[in-house]
Amino acid sequence: MTVLDADVVVVGGGPAGAALATGLAIRPGSRLRVLVVDRGAPGRERGTGRPGLGETLPGAAARLLRELGAWDGFVAQGHPPCHARLSRWGGPELLVQDALRDLDGAGWSLDRTAFDELLLSGALSRGAVVLDGRAGVIGHDEGGWRLRVGTGGATSRLEVRARFLADASGRGSRLLAPIGRHRTVVDRLVCVWTLLPVRHAAQGTSYVESAADGWWFTAPVPGGRRLLAFHTDPEVVDVRTVGATLGQRAAVSAGLTEQLADSRLEEGTSLRVCAAGTSRMPTVAGPDWIAVGDAAMAFDPLSSQGLFHALYTGLTSAEAVARAVEPEAGASPEAAPSLEPVWSAYRETARHIYGTELRWADRPFWRTRHHQMARDLPTKKHNQDFRH
Repeated sequence: MTVLDADVVVVGGGPAGAALATGLAIRPGSRLRVLVVDRGAPGRERGTGRPGLGETLPGAAARLLRELGAWDGFVAQGHPPCHARLSRWGGPELLVQDALRDLDGAGWSLDRTAFDELLLSGALSRGAVVLDGRAGVIGHDEGGWRLRVGTGGATSRLEVRARFLADASGRGSRLLAPIGRHRTVVDRLVCVWTLLPVRHAAQGTSYVESAADGWWFTAPVPGGRRLLAFHTDPEVVDVRTVGATLGQRAAVSAGLTEQLADSRLEEGTSLRVCAAGTSRMPTVAGPDWIAVGDAAMAFDPLSSQGLFHALYTGLTSAEAVARAVEPEAGASPEAAPSLEPVWSAYRETARHIYGTELRWADRPFWRTRHHQMARDLPTKKHNQDFRH
């Protein structure tokens, strides 16, 4: 079996993993050998879920992209601006969140495949080695980590040995389970989605609408298409039933029908289902490992925090990882910036968003979330939690 040695192995080449690898490479005088193991090399589709469809990046991310040296490339890609977020939530009125009110300016509707390729190619150009394959931990001791990486067929395998392991493999990660690190699952939200052809170029807006058993999201995506997605709990609704009747369910809502007026609902792609729930690692770093992005904390997509969080945790973790690996520094990534404020801010955002929808408080989907929010603030009255 072929053996590769590295100082740092990053498992996952999405925004978090690419940002961490780039952050390590751009440090002055850095000589670390960084290996990124990714299930799709640049230019290839990554994963089988709903990777990045309809995602937006807030204007504040421009600062992170500049630090990563990716800003010029990002601008050249021509991601269209996201001017406004439309919603019907808590009542029938159409609400408009205009980007003009954001001090950082309008964000962008992403071509996620192009965006991921830009970031990973940036890490590659700065000296990181990118290996296309799936990784699993097979050993860990004081000498470091041993991982087996499948790079194609069942017989095409190699071993990676590294002093430090960074888990950037996403919300479903089980990479660190062999050393007893398991995720805490907050909810099991799932997303049922399809892509619809559109007759004309879509505008730079997204739309969210609450429903009795979950919530809808629709937004334009690259290639003259529109994403239509319904989010619910598998304990509440039979996901197979939702998938078979997605168009009929959408047609019941006049507001959603208006948003889809320029789409050909009958010509949607095959329906897909992916996980979208909230989960986290109780501890996100140890002496020779760290979790970043969704592998550390995966957020409900309603919060629109996932991509920024991925870039932020990847980039800001680089210094701590480097100190842990470089012997003269003798520091641990456990001294990295705490993510607890990030988690607290996210939970407060989720509490506010879900708490403002009370029309279906007796339905299982909403009752579960209202009870969950009440547990977050046990000293306050239930209704007060959701009004303020």
